[in-house]
Amino acid sequence: MFLYSATFTELKDQNDIGNVVAIKLFGSRMGAIFSMLFSIALLSTLSAMTIAGPRVTEAMGEDYPIFISLAKRNRFDMPYIAILVQAGWSIFLVLVSTFKEIIEYISISLSIFAMLTVFGIFIIRRNYPKSERPFCLPLYPLPPIVFILCTLWMIYYKTNDDPKIILYSLATMVPGLILYFVAAKKTTLQTPS
Repeated sequence: MFLYSATFTELKDQNDIGNVVAIKLFGSRMGAIFSMLFSIALLSTLSAMTIAGPRVTEAMGEDYPIFISLAKRNRFDMPYIAILVQAGWSIFLVLVSTFKEIIEYISISLSIFAMLTVFGIFIIRRNYPKSERPFCLPLYPLPPIVFILCTLWMIYYKTNDDPKIILYSLATMVPGLILYFVAAKKTTLQTPS
């Protein structure tokens, strides 16, 4: 719909392409209403991530003793350390990045993790017999291959345009991976055989 309604030139370098298309399709008055609806939709996803993010961090604290402080709760039963960690990271990103860089950083990072999750289908199919799988993927292996190729193309397209975005993503993933292996090793050492 976006490409049908507006030209590439009109959409180029626009952070709010939904607003551009709404104004083009419905005029400035209705475009303003759609802009407000887009903003409300974005705020609703923001609140969902504000709730979900600290719960993931809290679960890390529950699963790995090295991060136990992340699972601490206050008298309202909220994981306050996890909330402070997420708030601190968010403030840091806002202070050192532009809105566009944050969106690109998040989109690349989420694309990589979505791709790795879909790649997990191949591992599950290899490690579990058909009788133990709760779901059979139609047209296997075509859907995961198409998804992975499209995701790789999107990552390539974005990083070809601005290579530092992939470096930002990897700069947070690599330390996270190292922390994971350290935490997993300590958990294994502490677990009695």
